[in-house]
Amino acid sequence: YVRDICFFDANDEQKHRKADMLVSACYCVGYDQLYDNPKTDEELKQNTLSKFRAFMAAAVANTIGDGKNTYLLLGPIGTGAFGNEVDNIAKVFHEVLNMEIMNSKRPIRKAFENIWFVSTEKWKNDKFNERMPEDKLDNTEDN
Repeated sequence: YVRDICFFDANDEQKHRKADMLVSACYCVGYDQLYDNPKTDEELKQNTLSKFRAFMAAAVANTIGDGKNTYLLLGPIGTGAFGNEVDNIAKVFHEVLNMEIMNSKRPIRKAFENIWFVSTEKWKNDKFNERMPEDKLDNTEDN
């Protein structure tokens, strides 16, 4: 977990925004690397779900204030060189975002005012948006 990474406007370095970042890796499904891969698709899903729950909890635990003006930026983690299916990663994010975590009384996505899916590849953004359309992630009420 890295706090207060500063992003500057390319045209005006007086304009900047701070962000926190969680760094994580998914399984490399093509072959084992740092650790052995799960043996079944269900085990892969459950392990990925556990990892995503952990970093979502870390993001919530490190939120400053009441969550207003917060942005959760998610991407298609593990879908490049590691070979995970974009739709599978999107499904796990969808499941985690709609869970009650850390004794919450509503989906954990409500802890963030804004949730964006960001990829340099449009088709991956489209896959995420199919799984989680913007209207399903509207967190403006009772945040």
